[in-house]
Order: sequence, then C-alpha cells, then structure tokens
Amino acid sequence: MKKLLATVLLALASTHTWAEEYKITIEFTPGVTNATEVELSINGETTKADIVDNRATFTGKIEDMAFAKLSTKSRYHNIILENAEYDIRWQPYGTTSTGGDLHNLIYGYFQNPEYIAATKAHHQVTLKRSNIDDMDREAMAAWMAELRAAGAPRNKIKNDYLHNILQGDYSALEKFLALKGNYDWNRYDLQKKLEMAQSYQKQLPENNDIAAYIESIKRGIARSKVRDNLAEGSIYKPVTAKTVDGEMLELESVLKENKLVLLEFWASWCGPCRGAFPHLKRVYDEYHDKGFEIYAISLDEDHDDWLQALEEEDAPWINLIDEDAFDAKSALDYAVTGIPASFLITSDGKMLGSDFRDWKLDDALKEFFDK
Repeated sequence: MKKLLATVLLALASTHTWAEEYKITIEFTPGVTNATEVELSINGETTKADIVDNRATFTGKIEDMAFAKLSTKSRYHNIILENAEYDIRWQPYGTTSTGGDLHNLIYGYFQNPEYIAATKAHHQVTLKRSNIDDMDREAMAAWMAELRAAGAPRNKIKNDYLHNILQGDYSALEKFLALKGNYDWNRYDLQKKLEMAQSYQKQLPENNDIAAYIESIKRGIARSKVRDNLAEGSIYKPVTAKTVDGEMLELESVLKENKLVLLEFWASWCGPCRGAFPHLKRVYDEYHDKGFEIYAISLDEDHDDWLQALEEEDAPWINLIDEDAFDAKSALDYAVTGIPASFLITSDGKMLGSDFRDWKLDDALKEFFDK
C-alpha cells in the first residue's frame, strides 16, 4: 500500500500545474446523465454551468483550501478545492477526479487500477436490480448478498489507502482530510474519530473545518445514545412538520387516526430514498385501508426540490418537510444521521423499532395486522 501511495502521488505530481485560479473541467460519458447543467457548491454558495457537448467548466479563485461539491440531480462528487486544475470524469460506474495536491493525496485511490476494476464490478451488480421482482424475496436476498460482496474489495482498497495516510508521516491537515472522508467503522468508530480530530485541532487551533467536524462527531455520538432510547417498546418522540399547504401537522394527530404509522425521513436528492418509493407504495396500497399511514418528512433544504420530487414520485401518503434538514428537531430527536430512516409507531405511541426497509417492513406489517 505504501508503494502504491508513493507511485500515485509521484504520477500526479508530475502533471500538477500551479495556478492562480482553479479550473474544473468535467467530462460526461455520453448518455451517463440527462442533466443540462451541473452545480458547484463552495462553503454554501452555489454556481451553475451548462453541460455542452458532454462537458462543463468552472473557473474562479479561492483564498484557501475549501470543501466543494459538484452535483447534478442524480449524482454528486466531492472535491478538495485549491487553486489548481481539476479533471473530473463522470462515468457510468462512478466519478473520478484529479486536481490540487490535497485532493490528489486524499483521493489517490481513484487512480488504483484495482479500485477502478472493483468499482466497475460493483456497478455491474447494481444494474441487475432492475431485472428482479420486488416480490421475489429469495432473488432480492441473493442480489443484496452479491452487492455486498461486490462492494467489499472496493471498500477495502479505499479504507486501506486512507488508513495508510492516517498512520503515516503526514501533516495534521492531511490526516484530518483523510479522517473526514473515512468510513472504516471497524478501525475508526465515532469515539476514535473524535479523539483523533481533537489531536489535529491542537496543532491547527484556527482551522474552522476541524472545529465543525468535531462538533458533528459529538452530535453523532449524542444521536447514537438517543437511538438507544428508541428501541422497541419505548415511547415515541413528538414531531411537527410542514405540509405542502404550509400547515403544521403533528405526528400525534396522525397516530390517533390510524393503527400504525411509519415515520419516514427522506430527501429529494437521496437515491436510495426514492428507490424505496415503489415498495412503499405497494405496502401502502395493501395496508392503508386497514389503518396504516406513512408520515414522510423530507429533510430537503430547498423547498422547490421537495415539491418537484413529490410531483415526480406521486406519493399518496402524508408528505411534510423540515427545511432545517439534519439539524431539524425531528431529525435530532430520532437520531437521524443518514437517510432513508424509518420508524414504526403504534396508535398508542409505542415504538416497534427502526430501519424498516423492504422485507423487514413487509414482515412487520403482516405480523401487526394479522394479529
């Protein structure tokens, strides 16, 4: 791994161009997107560029390194932005990039042929999903097992690469960037990440990104403790959110009118959330008349994105939004750190548990209504 890291950085350094400004060139494989524009978000500020002949370009200047995100409606790609040239490739199996020195270091695994091959193999397995009947439990279980197996090699290459940086002779800033993009929970749980980030903060006390990251980790730890209080048999937390008409609707009133309610957190930009809608529609049609309701809260920050998604999905259940997103009281009370997130609650306010997806939801509904 050390040899690979050194080889990747040497190759990237040989092509690096120092610049007074940044230039981001994005190339889209023909047919990979039907979007007409791409967005660049830097520190909360967003600019757009048209996609012309499968290409888009951004130029500008920043005073210091910044976290940035490139996105279309269906995909996003994070970059560590400096005044340098960036080459972004939007391909069917994923997005790869080269750019500034810090970006090249942290995302060096993109250049690993084994990582590229593993990513392509994983993509091929995801394509099989469209040929599987949602009702075929055995086929779905086999596909999900194959998907996990296909993702393991890719994840290992990435995790080993970032682990090498975190344990190597690198600066506090470089290690922080590696830690921020690391999801290797076996080596680095939330408590470990907090301790490491705090050690980097001692070396870089004025770095606002590290301070913000530490606060996010602390919230994650607090939310994990909250989640422990949402186990089966516990009492639900009150929720109020805004309807399409702008009215505030309490979860309590919905519980009183139904026998069982699924509290569902999602967002328009969340692919897995919207991918679950066909299944949710099926169970909603089957059990709604028996007393089942879905109280779906969007964590979209953009109200128009939410409305557009509702129009596209034609969801028949109760739809609401909380534009405070993951900082919303409802998201905090239910320890929502990722979406989709779901909770089943009975009419008397008792929790039946969380993370009801696919067959787990089917089994829970069947057991409840067949009593």
